[in-house]
Amino acid sequence: LQHAGRDKALRREALVAFVRAYRADPACHPALLHTIAQTAFVAREWALVEEATALLLALNATDANALVWRATAVQHRDDFATAEQLLRDAVRVVPGNPVALHKLALCLKEQGRFAQAEALLREVLVLSPDNAHALFDLSELEIRSGRFAEGWARYEARMAFAG
Repeated sequence: LQHAGRDKALRREALVAFVRAYRADPACHPALLHTIAQTAFVAREWALVEEATALLLALNATDANALVWRATAVQHRDDFATAEQLLRDAVRVVPGNPVALHKLALCLKEQGRFAQAEALLREVLVLSPDNAHALFDLSELEIRSGRFAEGWARYEARMAFAG
């Protein structure tokens, strides 16, 4: 457990150093920023995600990955309006992208906009029918709304990512 905490601190320290290096020499290749943002996203270092994606979006406001990563970070500080706008921008940039649509559905769900979230999850499932996360998220909405037969049938999708 101590080892994991130390590794997390070292990883964060390295990411901070990379961001600092990029700011010192913006001529660096933008791929470095993508790596920083994606690594920070996976590590759940939301402040670093926001910092790296701000730099990415300053270079290219239509970078769909940066929009989705930033939206997730913003959502973690409960700024759902900004997260929703970023996700809508991502969906405009990459229409029909199941990841962006799914993230938007989850953002709407967190805001209590269940019918809109459900419609988007159904759209995600048309695009990627075996998406266990979308099936599970849809099941929760169906159960919440009293459609137990449908919801419980999809609920078992959680087994695909339980671990």
